[in-house]
Amino acid sequence: MQEQMKLFSGTAVKMQLISNGLCYGPCPMVNDEVEQRITITPTHIWVSRYQYGDGLNYELLQKFNGRIARENGEAILAEVAAYFSDENHIVPFATDVGSWELVLTNEEGEKYRFFGSLISLDAALDNICDVIRERLDMPFLYLFNGDDKQDRIDRITIEYSRVTKIKPNPTHNVDYEYVTWNYSEKVTLDRETETLEYFRRIGTECDTTWKYHVDGGISTFLDETEVELFDDIEGNPPEAIDDPMETKNYRITIEFAHMPDKVITGSYDRLSLPRKWAKFARDLKKFMQFYGEGEILDRRYYEAIKQCPGDIIYLSVTFGEHGKRYYYHTDNNEIKVGDWVVVPVGNDGKERIVKVEKKEYFREDNVPMPLSRVKSVIEVFIPPEDDEEALDCPVLKKMITMDECLDHCERGFDVASDEESEQCDLICEKCRYFED
Repeated sequence: MQEQMKLFSGTAVKMQLISNGLCYGPCPMVNDEVEQRITITPTHIWVSRYQYGDGLNYELLQKFNGRIARENGEAILAEVAAYFSDENHIVPFATDVGSWELVLTNEEGEKYRFFGSLISLDAALDNICDVIRERLDMPFLYLFNGDDKQDRIDRITIEYSRVTKIKPNPTHNVDYEYVTWNYSEKVTLDRETETLEYFRRIGTECDTTWKYHVDGGISTFLDETEVELFDDIEGNPPEAIDDPMETKNYRITIEFAHMPDKVITGSYDRLSLPRKWAKFARDLKKFMQFYGEGEILDRRYYEAIKQCPGDIIYLSVTFGEHGKRYYYHTDNNEIKVGDWVVVPVGNDGKERIVKVEKKEYFREDNVPMPLSRVKSVIEVFIPPEDDEEALDCPVLKKMITMDECLDHCERGFDVASDEESEQCDLICEKCRYFED
């Protein structure tokens, strides 16, 4: 017996859902996913995913099935059945969006059919979608609202290889044209082991490996990596010239929890790499650098001297990238190398923010510079988070962001007269945040 748009009755034993994302707007690309079909019973799930193809006949993108925990299957069916058996339930409808069609079967074999728009219009139905995605660990499902997320990335492998032909010195009497240097690198981020492994093959008999185990850190990095970062590749023009003496290539493999692997290959140069490769590379490098190079070979540690009673603390700082090193005095023994501090500069009240590069203890009769000639640190400076309004501007007399501060340092302030502008500049130049 088949019922049309009637309230569901009984115990749900199967749900069949077709979710189609086609809507009014730009025509999808051939490989764009447009439809999903899922069937759920208390113990099994079947999923078929389709891409647009020629628009007349969708092409199968992925098909899989498997067992699910009975508690999950029964909970999903119960949630869906409860919603569509409630006379107050809302079936979302909207124009210019995709659609869904649900067939819900009860224990008597009766089928109930429901239709709706693939959009978030009802909080209760949205919650059911979230429950299904979480219980099945399938964030990519369209379901009833189309609020899908990318499939979980389980592993990313980045391989880089360089082959260099090196010609011998012409003064050497050799019987070969060139020697070949095969160099390679490989980075693997693995969710299951929560590890990042960085391998370098420098030569035939020389290779190195760094391994980072960061429980929760690797999975978080993979969760925050959007697959779209790797999609857009411009490609080199046909007239681009290859170097006959050197080739550099890459291969990126992205392994998902449910989808087929995504593999990208090409020559390792800007136009052959994904457009947003630089962002991913910066994020990965920042992740690795966070854990540093350790302390055992760091001179800040092996040259450290314990403080004795009566010792005077001198901090060394520099101004600018290649500036001269200056001493400053402090009584705050909590300040460490690498901390930022505010220090006075000159005799006209200027302040600057500098990084502590060295910390030393001296007895009063053995200081490198008389204490009377050494200025004292004003305070420790804690850099604000990105976009945080944490800089107290003495000109504007309000809190501003670092970006706003740098902008004013570069272009000045919008004031009525040259005299006011000059006065603002004088105040700005004395401010600790001013960049020379």
